[in-house]
Amino acid sequence: YVIGVAGLGVLVLHTLGLDLVGRSLLTANPRWAVPLDLSLLAGFGVQHSVMARLSFKRWLRKFMPEALERSTYVGASGVALAVVVACWQPINGVLWQAAGPVRWVLLSAGLFGWLYLLGATFSINHWDLFGLRQAWLAAQGREYRDVSFVEKWMYRYSRHPIQAGVLLGVWSLPTMTKSQAILSAGLTAYIIVGLFFEERDLLRQWGGKYREYKQRVGVFFTL
Repeated sequence: YVIGVAGLGVLVLHTLGLDLVGRSLLTANPRWAVPLDLSLLAGFGVQHSVMARLSFKRWLRKFMPEALERSTYVGASGVALAVVVACWQPINGVLWQAAGPVRWVLLSAGLFGWLYLLGATFSINHWDLFGLRQAWLAAQGREYRDVSFVEKWMYRYSRHPIQAGVLLGVWSLPTMTKSQAILSAGLTAYIIVGLFFEERDLLRQWGGKYREYKQRVGVFFTL
């Protein structure tokens, strides 16, 4: 849990220009910067998407208790995010740099996006989403039951508010460098692809209930 949350925190600090290390841990020729950055994003995308699939979860449960599957996924995602940020290759150039009131509007919107993401995790079940509930119940010898389908808070207006928060956080920046733009675009592409598979899993899990919900509520917001 700590590793997963720390990985997300490192990403948030990176988008705000507050890198903990100050420079990339991986030194490479500038001409390889873009290919290396895209490779880092691809690595995170593969880890995050493959480990989320039901088939991989069933395979993983052959080697560990089912109660540890979710927390293992969260921990691996945190490590993958930290690697992306720590090894990210800087690229010179600035696409925009806001000043005055616009700067504060963008900064506020970006911070709201990350807080919106956090709120969305609690509107379903934060502890279950990050794997703590499963491990705690197993440690107590109690049976685990899936979290019921809920439609409250932001989930009344958005099917995927967590992803919406990420998009707002990575694009609402007062200063958008070329380096950050590649990271933001890569995460956006991953979210679009990842949601395609997640929607299929949700339909398989909840059936007609989710199909009806999908017809009423938009992906990121309801018009």
